[in-house]
Amino acid sequence: MSTIYTNPKVPLPKKTTQVLAGALKDNKRATLVGQTTFGKGLIQTIVPLSDGSAVAVTVARYQTPNGIDINKKGIAPDVERNLASLPFDPPRVCVAIDGGLLE
Repeated sequence: MSTIYTNPKVPLPKKTTQVLAGALKDNKRATLVGQTTFGKGLIQTIVPLSDGSAVAVTVARYQTPNGIDINKKGIAPDVERNLASLPFDPPRVCVAIDGGLLE
């Protein structure tokens, strides 16, 4: 017996949601509904120094497939909507796919 989900929800970590939303938007595969994402787009590593202190070094940046840097900008939705009205605890962006929502 198959189950048909008319409103699929797949919870994803916030960074993953932002990267997926950017890829879906760039490739015109979904309509983004919600609010602009938080814009965390850097990967950093801590490098210890000889005096016992340390420095954070940026080793990578998150970009969309079209090369758009999302750091401090985030991913803007296609449809702005306050997500507080949804019946589940959503991330900042929900992706509408085939009439359903992907959290």
